[in-house]
Amino acid sequence: MRAVDRARRRRLALAAGIVAFASAGYALHQDAVRARRFEAVSALVRTSLDVERYFERHGEYPRDIVALRGPGSADRAASGAASHYTLQLVSPNPATNARASYLLIATPTGGQIGDACGRYTFDERAHHANPDASVAAEACWPR
Repeated sequence: MRAVDRARRRRLALAAGIVAFASAGYALHQDAVRARRFEAVSALVRTSLDVERYFERHGEYPRDIVALRGPGSADRAASGAASHYTLQLVSPNPATNARASYLLIATPTGGQIGDACGRYTFDERAHHANPDASVAAEACWPR
């Protein structure tokens, strides 16, 4: 009987260890997802500033990322392969179709595909949204 109790305790200890390890891994995964979301938001805001500078110099918004950054420019939210979002610039903004308007879109790629926040959008009026989010947009944008 004593051997059975010891074996049961070992199994319980092993199960508790697995649960602790899994919960720590899940927490790390959630932190990574939040960091990647911040990457998208940060890229949208930085690109928006670049678009506004372009407008000041040229009197109009660039029609796309290539017009903004030049041929061969990356459409990644971050430099290098670490980016988990691609950026798109649409001008004029399809929602308003006003000549002096634009819409920036950050689309998830790689490990972010399927994220609850989906695509991020940001326009010339600093309106932001997550059109395909399965959660409230407030959960997707840093405070």
